[in-house]
Amino acid sequence: MHVELIGSRIANIDSEETRIAFDAINIPEIKSQIKENIIEITDEQAEKWMTGEDLQIETNSNKKYIVIKNKDDLLGVGKIQGTFIKNYVPKERRAR
Repeated sequence: MHVELIGSRIANIDSEETRIAFDAINIPEIKSQIKENIIEITDEQAEKWMTGEDLQIETNSNKKYIVIKNKDDLLGVGKIQGTFIKNYVPKERRAR
């Protein structure tokens, strides 16, 4: 057997910023270091978020990507686009 790649992707790097991968945000060593660019959402918003919906939220963040948090749970990463946050939860991880 020939192995091409072993490991996990922890981030995507584009020309502007780095977006942490969905699976990486809850790794204890990484989660404990996430202190900035977090938006706390309500339980109702969390339900919508986990089904793949974008959220209509005003934010003052000057960053492109932010971490979505509900209580003690980090729910994923979103991209700020004007007055809403684009959902980056992978389709296979969304609630049905």
